[in-house]
Amino acid sequence: MKQIFLILCALAVAGVSAIAGTPQGAERIVKECRLAELEWQQQMLGARTAAQKLAVVKRRPELGLYSKRMVGEIGKALKQKWTMPYIIWLLNYHGGLTEHEVSNIISLIGKFHADSPLLGEFCIALAPAGKSNSQPAQASIDGKVVNLTMEKIRFIESIINSKRNKPLRGQACLALSGVLASMGDSAEINKRRLDLIRKAIINAADTKVGKLTVADLAKEEVYRMTKLSKRATAPDLIGKDSRSQPMRLSDFRGKVVVLVFWTSWEQPIEVLDYLRKIEKHYIGKKVQIVGVNRDSLSDLREIEMAQKTSGKNFTDPNGDLYRVYRVTDSPVCYVLDDKGVIQYNGPLGSFVDLTVSALLAPAGK
Repeated sequence: MKQIFLILCALAVAGVSAIAGTPQGAERIVKECRLAELEWQQQMLGARTAAQKLAVVKRRPELGLYSKRMVGEIGKALKQKWTMPYIIWLLNYHGGLTEHEVSNIISLIGKFHADSPLLGEFCIALAPAGKSNSQPAQASIDGKVVNLTMEKIRFIESIINSKRNKPLRGQACLALSGVLASMGDSAEINKRRLDLIRKAIINAADTKVGKLTVADLAKEEVYRMTKLSKRATAPDLIGKDSRSQPMRLSDFRGKVVVLVFWTSWEQPIEVLDYLRKIEKHYIGKKVQIVGVNRDSLSDLREIEMAQKTSGKNFTDPNGDLYRVYRVTDSPVCYVLDDKGVIQYNGPLGSFVDLTVSALLAPAGK
């Protein structure tokens, strides 16, 4: 699929004509994809046990198939204005786009859609597109190495600094804040992000981006930046454990906390094995494993009875605690120091162990 997409982009840039798709065909793909996802979500809601949920998870619609169909539908018509909302749809729903493909899309938009009223929405969809920018994403374009993050920044800044209307520039400000978020959370970056978010609200607060407004999206950006990033005090969690006893995350102040959001149907057994390994490695140390689990209470109790879990677990079958930390897919891990301050957030792995070890090391060593 990726090679097909690159070829189609090249044809569009070169102006090679071919039999193009139609707006009706593209919209049909979007509706079919949405319907398939809604039906799957209803099945998930109807599943009661972990085994039932696991079976439904395995039947989740493969979004890549719809993306592939969309590429085939719009790929030969990328110069035409009607394709813009479906290019945005691809950015939002096709998470497998490579740096090279995203660079080609930026080029196409600059050449053929620079006057589109959807350009601001495109910028917002562009911000997270391509592979993770935790390390600078690079692509080889015409034999030249291009830093995708910097390419995004240049493209979006050109819109912010243009004479386009305020709502469009406001959306671009919000998009640039999103790109900068992928570059780290230093004080300098966060200061610039907050300034961009302020400009986004001033210029485009009520502008719609899908079902939300720029103000809604900006509020979410600020929440993640101030509540869920490194050096922020972790939001407290208030709930119950598997014995239905009251439990608070702040109960564990004074210890290094490995906070993990998990479910039995979303991740392999290796996740629970890893947590048991961490717990065993730091036995006798001031380290506490705290899980937030979305299984039913009865299933969580069964898993604990089988001694497959570690530490203490919140029961969160309705996802209320997940929402506090904006977790949509698990596992997700946070490491908190003994004062409850976030020192790491991301996937489970060696960085979790390194962070815990560093926090336990005596000061000055």
